[in-house]
Amino acid sequence: MSTQKVILITGASNGLGLSLAKAALAANHKVLATMRTPSSAPTALTHPNCTIHPLDVTSPTLETDLEPCLATYGHVDVLINNAGYGYGGPLEDCDFDAARKMFETLFWGPMRLSKALIPHFRAQGGGHIVNITSTEGISGQPALSFYSASKHALEGASEALAGELAPFGIKVIIVQPGGMRTGFMEPGRMSSSPVSKYYENTPADWVMTAVRGMDGKQSLDPEKCARVILEAVQGGGEGWSMGEFLRLPLGREFLGRWEGKMEMVGKNVRALEGVARSADFEEGK
Repeated sequence: MSTQKVILITGASNGLGLSLAKAALAANHKVLATMRTPSSAPTALTHPNCTIHPLDVTSPTLETDLEPCLATYGHVDVLINNAGYGYGGPLEDCDFDAARKMFETLFWGPMRLSKALIPHFRAQGGGHIVNITSTEGISGQPALSFYSASKHALEGASEALAGELAPFGIKVIIVQPGGMRTGFMEPGRMSSSPVSKYYENTPADWVMTAVRGMDGKQSLDPEKCARVILEAVQGGGEGWSMGEFLRLPLGREFLGRWEGKMEMVGKNVRALEGVARSADFEEGK
C-alpha cells in the first residue's frame, strides 16, 4: 500500500494475525492489534505504530469495546477479521454448545465488527473488510461439519455484503487459505469431541487423525500470506491484480480442493439439468 493505512486486526497475538501485524508495521502502516489477552502480546508488536487493545469478538459488549480502537487514530481504513480456532468431530459426537461458541467467533464476530464499522467506512468514503475463511469454506470434510459450516456462512455473507457495500466504495475481500503453518493445529489448540466407536476407521476418524498430525507440516507460509493479503488490499502486487475480484485464493491445497469441488458440482448439475428444468412452470404460464 503506497499510503499509510490504519489496519485493525483481530486475533493478532499469534498465527496469521501476528504475521499480518508485522507485515503491516514493516510497510509503515498503523496497526490496531486486538486480542483477548493483551498481556500475552508478543514483543514483535512493541512498535510506535502499533497499539494493542483487548477485544473478544464473542463479547456481549463487543461494539462498546471497539470504541477505544476507533478513538486511537481517529479512523480505521482496513478491518481484518482473522480471529478463530477449530472444533471438530463427527456431528453425532459433537457438543452443540461448543459448536455455537465457535460460530460466535468465526461468523458472528466478523459480522458484528463489520456492522459496527460500516457507518464509519461510509462516512469517510471507503474502506476494506477482509474476511479470512478457509478451504473448508468451499469444500467440507467429514468430522469438520461445524467448522466448515461457519466458513461457508462467512463466504456467503461476505459475497452478499460485497454487493451491498460497493456503492459506498467499501470493498470486501474473502481470503481463502489452505493449511497454514501456524499454531492453529498445535496439540490443544484444535478442540474436538472424542470419536465414538461407531465412527472408528471411517472417513470422519481418518480426517480427525490427519488433522491432529498436520501441525508443522502445512504448506502455506504465514509471512508470505500476510504480504499477499496486504497487497490485495492495495489492489494487487507485482504481476497480478485483484481488479474486481472478491476472492483471494492462497496455496496449492486450496487450488486442488477447489478444482475437485467444481468438477463434482459440475458433473452433478449437468447430469440433473433436465430434472432442474422440469420443476419450472411451463413457458407462458
